[in-house]
Amino acid sequence: MTTNDSTLPATGISTRALLTGGAVAGPLYVAVWLVQAFTREGFDITRHPASLLANGGPGWIQTANFIVSGLLSIAAGLGLRRTMRGRGRVWGPWLPAPSVSPG
Repeated sequence: MTTNDSTLPATGISTRALLTGGAVAGPLYVAVWLVQAFTREGFDITRHPASLLANGGPGWIQTANFIVSGLLSIAAGLGLRRTMRGRGRVWGPWLPAPSVSPG
């Protein structure tokens, strides 16, 4: 099934905002992870995975970090879909956001 860009409704979110969100996703994820890693008692970054921070009372912070970073990555895929032309428009958005449907 193909879609015509002229029939898609305007979302109100600018392409620049979507792409900026994607650029922020990685550094934001790492910054939140490191702050938690160095402030959580008993956590050792050389032995424990980041997902371990989702356990316990302050685990909601890491869970929110996963969700926000994932949504920002999906936003990057949507922004790429809007800006790319040709073949790259189909497979390009899948690189940062596999949940963005091609075609």
